[in-house]
Amino acid sequence: DPAGFYGDLLPVLQETNLAIVNLEGVLSDGELQPIIKDGPVIRLPASLVGGLTMVPFHLACLANNHTLDYGSEGLGGTMEVLARHGIQFVGAWLNGEAAEAAKIIEFGPTRLAVINVAEGEECRSVNGGPGAASLDLPRLQKQIASLRKEADIILVLPHAGREHLPIPAPHIRKLYRSLAEAGADLIIGHHPHMPQGIEYYKGTLIAYSLGNFAFLMESPLEFHHLGYFFKTRFRGSHVQNV
Repeated sequence: DPAGFYGDLLPVLQETNLAIVNLEGVLSDGELQPIIKDGPVIRLPASLVGGLTMVPFHLACLANNHTLDYGSEGLGGTMEVLARHGIQFVGAWLNGEAAEAAKIIEFGPTRLAVINVAEGEECRSVNGGPGAASLDLPRLQKQIASLRKEADIILVLPHAGREHLPIPAPHIRKLYRSLAEAGADLIIGHHPHMPQGIEYYKGTLIAYSLGNFAFLMESPLEFHHLGYFFKTRFRGSHVQNV
């Protein structure tokens, strides 16, 4: 019941030109073998894509620590399900070069470049293989500099940080600030399962973690049941408001 699940958030999501969501798991109905990893593996029925198309979400972020939970076959199947239902994706692919590529989206006069990366753990691309684009600062600095020539706005969506903490770890603050110094216009993080701090750093808005959205956790901690999302307006090459 997607409409019942989203409740009064649905009309808010539906009035956007570009709705982006992190897809934390594999969409598949087939017989797949999970990888061996530290932590749980997540697989969702392919029919749950209906919960994404109802909004609709236009772009799914695949760079996370679950995108390769069922190997390259699970990732490829997830990509196929999304493509069949008209949902674009970014941040993971069956080869590393394609996983690292930014998604360029045009709406109105604005050219938006979306970069999605992850610490990835066992689900990152290794030696050019399938998986999530890695959160590699030197590579990202070069990529952002290159994208400045073809995009008005650069949005970086990292899946990283210490889980289950309401404040960002010091190394994450340093890393995200470095991305801002490299030229990112917006940095919106997710992964810790709790909302974390927000700051403006040298003109760039950094949200360290959005917290949980449709990731239900049995937990006595209030922060596990909180989350937020950003609605941003662009005017040409400017972030008008957030």
